[in-house]
Amino acid sequence: MIELHCCRYPDDPHDRIWFPWVDSTKWSQISSTKKVQDLDNDMYETPTAVMQTAITPRNASRNIEFSWDPVPLPNDPTPGYIAIFHFSELQLLPGNAVREFYINLNGKPWSLTAFKPEYLYNDATFNRNPFLRYPQYNISINATANSTLPPLINAVEVFSVIPTATIGTDPEGGTCVRAH
Repeated sequence: MIELHCCRYPDDPHDRIWFPWVDSTKWSQISSTKKVQDLDNDMYETPTAVMQTAITPRNASRNIEFSWDPVPLPNDPTPGYIAIFHFSELQLLPGNAVREFYINLNGKPWSLTAFKPEYLYNDATFNRNPFLRYPQYNISINATANSTLPPLINAVEVFSVIPTATIGTDPEGGTCVRAH
């Protein structure tokens, strides 16, 4: 049995709650007790405890696959999503080993460049614009033809985009002072 813990403040400076999501029938866990370093100008500050674990496919020739259904909102029945994928290589790879992969959304490339995580460095990739609106979001992380190892992922954050164009402010909420 794999023992995992959730992580939040004080380990996470933004008080995000990180829950483990492991399907032991499909995925194997790899981990490290060594500190995972942040890259310069890391804007995500993902906790080391989160980045010290990752999943790979149980069958090395398979992909990592997961999905979610959109959650309808009152003013937006099909919200868009922004996802942040966090990666760190947790194994010191021998000279001839390569771990490199693509991310696909609903069977189409999410990024045109392959991702190659660095050993014990926290890195992330994300979409700048909300995903197109789909009835279901299917993510697959696929090894490249050059890869000798299966893909991995340490963490993923998914944010729904809430439109604010029709949300007004409370007229009693404050006063405006005009400077002369």
